Amino acid sequence: MKNVFLSFLALILFGCNVLFAQATALQFKPLHQLAGSWKMATPKGFLFEVWKIQDDSTMLSKSFRINGTDTIPQESAELSLRNNIITFTPVVADQNNQQPVSFILIHLKEGKYVFENKAHDFPQQIFYTLNGNNSLQAGISGRINDTFKEILFNFTRQKQ
Repeated sequence: MKNVFLSFLALILFGCNVLFAQATALQFKPLHQLAGSWKMATPKGFLFEVWKIQDDSTMLSKSFRINGTDTIPQESAELSLRNNIITFTPVVADQNNQQPVSFILIHLKEGKYVFENKAHDFPQQIFYTLNGNNSLQAGISGRINDTFKEILFNFTRQKQ
């Protein structure tokens, strides 16, 4: 009887893991909507974020600023689904000695993805909100010296 119970319990746990993995893959797939080129006007020129789908569980991006004829790299990033965890891992120019910092997906609702790393100095959260096919709001937020700060980036999709 004990062996039957343990086998039944193992089957239930395996089934839950399969369902969780499928649910996570379904959560990642909508991020493919990020693919393409996004543009935002700023006082220092235009800011671009370009996303490419590498495979079903990985997306890569480069962001850069164009000021006149100068192209200034801002960051590269990877969105990935590994071991049922969705992470956003940026490498920011002139920060963290060009080392990647990972943020884990903690919230998903109505096209808004929130990634968090409470151990990071700033930001502790990064989010993306897809508003239809042509509007994207990205943001970073967190605490600096006990003061909450949030920076928003409102992009529009560029025609191919």
